[in-house]
Amino acid sequence: MPLSRPAPREHIHSREIRCRGFRRADGMWDVEGVLEDTKTYSFANHDRDGIVSGEPIHRMHVRLTVDDALVVQAAEAFTEAAPFSLCGDIAPAFAGLVGLRVGPVGLHTTVWTHLTGDETEGGFTVGLGYSLRDFKSPGDVAKERAEEELRSRGLPLP
Repeated sequence: MPLSRPAPREHIHSREIRCRGFRRADGMWDVEGVLEDTKTYSFANHDRDGIVSGEPIHRMHVRLTVDDALVVQAAEAFTEAAPFSLCGDIAPAFAGLVGLRVGPVGLHTTVWTHLTGDETEGGFTVGLGYSLRDFKSPGDVAKERAEEELRSRGLPLP
C-alpha cells in the first residue's frame, strides 16, 4: 500500500547515501559509500562563503575493504564538500579501523561508534550484507551464523 497523500509541505533537506559492494579479484570485498546532504535554499556559510541551493553541504566518500571473516583490511575516507573546514579532519581516523571485525551488531557499531561514539545507523551494513550474501554458499552463511551465535553466548566453537 502506498503512503497516503501528504499535507501541503515544502521540501527543505535531502540526505542521500549510496553504497556499492564489490568482489575484488584478490578475494577481498570493497564497500564504497557516498553521503550527500543538500538544501533547497541558499544560505550563508563562513567557511565556504555561502552555500547555494542544491550544492552539496556534505559530500563524503568512504571505502572499506574486508576479508571473508569481515575483518577490515583497509579503510579510507575523503570529504569532498563540508560546511566547515574542520569536517574533513576525521578522514585520517578511518585508517584506525584496520583490524576491526564487523560483527553481528552491524557495521554502525563496529565502525561508526569507533570513530565518533555515535551509534547512528548507516547504510554500509546493508551494502556489505547484500554484497557478500550473493557470493557465499548457503552452507557458509549457515555455518557463520551458528558460529556467531556461539560466540555471542561465550561458548566454544566446534
